[in-house]
Amino acid sequence: TAISDEVVDPLTLMQRVADRTLELIPAASGVAFGLVGGGGATYVAGAGTAELAVGTRVDKDSSLSGLAIQSATIQQSRDTLNDPRVDAAACRRLLALSLICVPMIQSQRAFGVLAVNSSAPNAFDDRDVAVLTELAEFMSVTIGSACELQRISDQLLSLPDPPATSSERGDSVRREASSRYVLSVLAPNANALI
Repeated sequence: TAISDEVVDPLTLMQRVADRTLELIPAASGVAFGLVGGGGATYVAGAGTAELAVGTRVDKDSSLSGLAIQSATIQQSRDTLNDPRVDAAACRRLLALSLICVPMIQSQRAFGVLAVNSSAPNAFDDRDVAVLTELAEFMSVTIGSACELQRISDQLLSLPDPPATSSERGDSVRREASSRYVLSVLAPNANALI
């Protein structure tokens, strides 16, 4: 639907934020979002050097992202070459010498991780950590809300039209008006499609 394409698709939101985060954090070489599942996390959006990570699954027990998810706390490696907590092979592949992993939390559990890397050791300062913390909180709310909004929008837009009898014609008109309203609010650029 126009709604999922334009507004509430969580993967599209994550990709947009990943792209923009490279501008927010000058030291960053790569930004990736991973979602929890199957005993680890799978990176579903990435920018910069972390584009190579999209589709990659990391184990929760042998990666800094996994540790951030399990502990629900920010994890930072200032030098991945000398840090046993990181997935060394992945860090080498992404040229990640510095790494920050911030859990995305909703309903008191981590459902994903924001991972930001740099090709230089000791690349990130306290300001970068603070910005990424706020960004992960924003994305936790946004992605959670987007998923819920998508579910409700799908339910509203998939309601069957009642039979067009003369007594029910008003209900059909109201339902169509409701669908148009939902589209106009959530996807104003979709008006041409209505």
